[in-house]
Amino acid sequence: MKCDIFVNDIAAVTDETGAYHIKNDGHELYKTRYLKTFTFHEDCAAVEDKNGFFHIDSNNRPLYDQRYKWAGNYHEGLSAVQSFDKKYSFIDKAGRVVFGQYDYATDFRNGLAIILDNNHFNYIRKDGTLLLDKWSSFCQEFDDGYAVVFFDQKKVVIDKNGKVINDERTLERPGNRSKETYSWQRCIEGLDYDDCLLFIRHGDRQLAFLSDDKELQLTDSGRKRVEDVGLFLKSHHFKNISLYSSPEKRCVDSALIMKRIVGSDESIHISDEFGKPGALFIEDDSKIPSISEVPLGYSVNQSIMGKKMGGWQPIEQCTSNLIERFQKMTSNNRLSLCVTHDAFIAMVVGFFTKKPFIDEWINYCDGFIIFSRGDNLFFGFKDEVYDIKKSLENGRSNKEKTSIMSGINYDAKHFFLNNKQLPVSIYSFDHHDDERYEVIRIHNKHGWNYITNKGDFLLPHEMEYCSVFSDGVATIKDGEEQFYIDTSGSRINTDRIRHALGINNGIGLFVTTDGALKTITSDGTSNQL
Repeated sequence: MKCDIFVNDIAAVTDETGAYHIKNDGHELYKTRYLKTFTFHEDCAAVEDKNGFFHIDSNNRPLYDQRYKWAGNYHEGLSAVQSFDKKYSFIDKAGRVVFGQYDYATDFRNGLAIILDNNHFNYIRKDGTLLLDKWSSFCQEFDDGYAVVFFDQKKVVIDKNGKVINDERTLERPGNRSKETYSWQRCIEGLDYDDCLLFIRHGDRQLAFLSDDKELQLTDSGRKRVEDVGLFLKSHHFKNISLYSSPEKRCVDSALIMKRIVGSDESIHISDEFGKPGALFIEDDSKIPSISEVPLGYSVNQSIMGKKMGGWQPIEQCTSNLIERFQKMTSNNRLSLCVTHDAFIAMVVGFFTKKPFIDEWINYCDGFIIFSRGDNLFFGFKDEVYDIKKSLENGRSNKEKTSIMSGINYDAKHFFLNNKQLPVSIYSFDHHDDERYEVIRIHNKHGWNYITNKGDFLLPHEMEYCSVFSDGVATIKDGEEQFYIDTSGSRINTDRIRHALGINNGIGLFVTTDGALKTITSDGTSNQL
């Protein structure tokens, strides 16, 4: 049996009977057998039968009647598809074509997709408008908010707004990127929702041991940080915002600053549900050990790992309480913003990710989002979106589980531990991603590579760039050479490649050194576009 990664406790598999989906207990999701099946996204999966590609829901019901030569995955309500006349377009979940007729298209990621038309590339937004004023000779996929674009032989780095970033090192050293980029920003940009709650920590506060004030105040840098968050929300047209806050002064002041920046005329809803005593999370405030007795991060991590801590409600109950409260807070397609405390945010994040905070903590103004689409509720943190109903039913996150945890040493370098808390490798790194296909993408001063869950490096030396694995395949840039590898580190093709896009649902695209455009499949087969 060939099994892909589990997402929302469901994986695409292929065996001698055909292709289908299984649950994490090994039982099949349905009886039908297809020619190909792919990972579920937004409760939909692309499949192929004898008539072509289409999408099904988790009950194996087709979303629409049409069949296609190829279909991507739904992201933010849209999926790229290729018709049998080889043209690409984007469809919604009813199968309606929203816009299209391109020579090639990727799926949407954070509000943008790459399109190819008449041998030129651009990014398209979900409203059909283009990001770049001028079509380029190649667009790379965005990685952590930045992408490389080629205009003939000129290479530039752009951000998600299409602004050119002069310092190309922005892509090379992700550990040195601005600390003002927050986990929730990656989810909220380009997001489609009926209702949305942004749950964030207050701005920078005074240090407790340096202050005689029992109510710790915002610092000047904290006020500036909160102003920047307000400006971000205003720039994304979130003007009609409902504001909620913990009664702690640093939270209320943060909410007042954002209220002023975005121009909201609503009063701030102040509730001790989100602060002392934190009724959504705290069972008995008097039973919580003082920070001098037990560090707050330790208490939170113990809860994330399934141990009930004195005074705290169980982590599942904390999450359930917040979801119930969210449904009472939101209405009329608004964004609700709640300013609260780090421990409450960490508890909910830990419930969904099932990862203790070994390598990081909740930074000031960082947090997560909860949003609804129709009858479905979702949780968003960093680049990950979780189905809330399934997570609550399972008592823990339905995201793919990792066997490696990371930490940060005194030099601010990342290292890895296995489930027994033993070191995986003697090396430490500047940057890493989550584990996929039993490998983790890492970066150090020498370049990019992958480390396996056994501590081995996947590639013989560091590369100029390595992408995250998708469909079991990654793109590699080694000097002037580019190529695709599988999860064993082996090349899957022999073409001489100048530029490459990742593989999605079995299909990718690259430009050869002589300028030819070719598609590539997961097994390395390439064909002229």
